[in-house]
Amino acid sequence: MSFSGSFGVNYTRSFDASYVPSLPAQLGQVGSSPEGVFIFCKAAEGLTQYDWVSIKDDFTVFQMDNTEAAIAPRYFGAVQAAALTNEYVWVWVGGDAGGGSGKGVKARFINYTAKATVHTTATGGVADDASGGSFVKLPNVVGLTTVGASAAAAEVQSWGVLRIGN
Repeated sequence: MSFSGSFGVNYTRSFDASYVPSLPAQLGQVGSSPEGVFIFCKAAEGLTQYDWVSIKDDFTVFQMDNTEAAIAPRYFGAVQAAALTNEYVWVWVGGDAGGGSGKGVKARFINYTAKATVHTTATGGVADDASGGSFVKLPNVVGLTTVGASAAAAEVQSWGVLRIGN
């Protein structure tokens, strides 16, 4: 991965094939903004805005669920824009003091208590605070508000780059 600095990190949108070859970054390029650290990736499936995603070695992303999280080590994060299969998107991967109250960086949760430990669920792209069984802990991140029985976005905050395993 190469680091691009804060220029060109427009994490609020996805980029389709009409931007090739003039994409704003190369796959795997790392960028930063006041909201945190982002990696430029390609959607391997349709993504809903604020989905938790798993980043593969080739910088394709899949919705994070129990199965995806069990394939470690890998980076993970949250997309801030919806994307169709094969579209490109900046994925928020935390960073020191990434996100935070009022920053607008969000991820999807269900039945989640504010500032609890974040775990995967069987539902792609959605996290919870339930542990045990096949749930996998997502380290270095918390949701800042409580989310009820329907999946919804909540602001998130990190204290390091988001990675499962080594």
